[in-house]
Amino acid sequence: MAWVQVASSPVRWQRPIGENERMIKWLGDRSHSMGREHWSVTAIGSFALRSDAKDETGGSVTPSTAALRRAWMLLRFQHPSIAATAGEHTIDYVVPDKAILENWVDETLHIVSDTGISAEDVVATLRPSPYTEGYFLPHTQQFVLHTAHWRTDGYGILHLLNAFFDALASVLPETAADPATALAWGEEHTRLAPAVEELLGIPETPTPAIRAAAAECLATTALAAGSVGLPWRREAKQPGGTRGVRRTLAEPATKAVLAACEARGLRLRAAVHASLAAANFLAAERKQQEQYYTSTMRFTLRPYIPSLAPNSPRHAAGLYTGGYFARVSDAQTWQDHAAQYEALYAAGLSSDFLIARRQYAAEALERFQALAAATGAGAGAGKAPPPRSEIDISAVDDAEQLVAPARPVTSTHGSEPSTGGEGADGANGHVLEVLDLSLGVECLAQETYLFLWTFRGRIEFHFVYNEAFYDAEYMAEMLRLVESVLLKELHVDTM
Repeated sequence: MAWVQVASSPVRWQRPIGENERMIKWLGDRSHSMGREHWSVTAIGSFALRSDAKDETGGSVTPSTAALRRAWMLLRFQHPSIAATAGEHTIDYVVPDKAILENWVDETLHIVSDTGISAEDVVATLRPSPYTEGYFLPHTQQFVLHTAHWRTDGYGILHLLNAFFDALASVLPETAADPATALAWGEEHTRLAPAVEELLGIPETPTPAIRAAAAECLATTALAAGSVGLPWRREAKQPGGTRGVRRTLAEPATKAVLAACEARGLRLRAAVHASLAAANFLAAERKQQEQYYTSTMRFTLRPYIPSLAPNSPRHAAGLYTGGYFARVSDAQTWQDHAAQYEALYAAGLSSDFLIARRQYAAEALERFQALAAATGAGAGAGKAPPPRSEIDISAVDDAEQLVAPARPVTSTHGSEPSTGGEGADGANGHVLEVLDLSLGVECLAQETYLFLWTFRGRIEFHFVYNEAFYDAEYMAEMLRLVESVLLKELHVDTM
């Protein structure tokens, strides 16, 4: 599955699409007829360009369109898979000449000049694209990075956002060279992202042990049936735009929560996961019998890939994620739920889980396609199971390991990733600071997602949902409920 140069076209590189990429692409492509892409991934960074790294009150300089274009080209050079395209059987990359590169920038980099449009409005109106796209909002100093989920995951897109800010900081000086002509285009193919199946060394032909491991992973999907869910607008026939609500814990509250988690032997995501389970139970229609909440135990596969160093941005534009379903009962306590989630997160992923990634994806796709065929128009339409409407969870923990809060403004073409930290002074003290982050996915179903991370000493929560099925006030109240349960169970007083 390695990248190879196409003999008939020396500027084209190609590899077979991986099974996990194929599965996720199929799920995303099904909503293209509506002008959307389910599960496409978005990261937003609010930033400031300051002339004095020590002055946090001074105004921010707005980067020029020319600088943004240079940074976008540099990002492609460093992470060429952002410009790769996926077909049914292959992923392709074309080494650009100057004209192709300029046209690609024209197509994929957008300046949002309308001051009435927010980053959230941009997300709500995103459309499918064969490439990764960037949107700059000068009036809010925000950069929106968006791509199909087959291309990357939550960790990967934050690595890419960091790489863009590194690139921007390196091309801001007037002495910065034009990446279209100054870089060695043609050698970037060495940085194209491999499929996860190749990086994990999974054989193409499954052994009986691999088939058994895949079956065990697939068996957890049965836990989704009957899970509690949120009440949603049943009159809605088509999804609308993806919207989000945010909450931030201030630094003192964040410190108190993290200390309380440590004292109880819990990681933050286990405590939040238990609080989310409680919120799902509280929001669900009450029944006499015992109820269950099913959610995904999500893991990045990057730490399990031998060729990737810890928190390495290498292959940022690659899909390296996996998970399985777990459920808890409303007959259990918050402490029971937190302990269960902590044990599962602490256990990590087994070798059986990893070796099953190829076969699991292939069999899961077969199931999805069979279900789609069975629930099409006609008599089979009634076979569709009830839609899932619970709030699921995804976490990246410490986002500062992925996105540096500050980097110097230099003219190095960003050859070295930034390390961030305070006092990252560049030439004449100029610095690019990342003030805030947001992470989410395109949500076209009744199921919603809580994204969790910490950044600049604060715990951040982000609910993403589809505006056709839920309203903002209800989702904001649900997020307040998750936070209040977390603080109550950890005995943290923010007053």
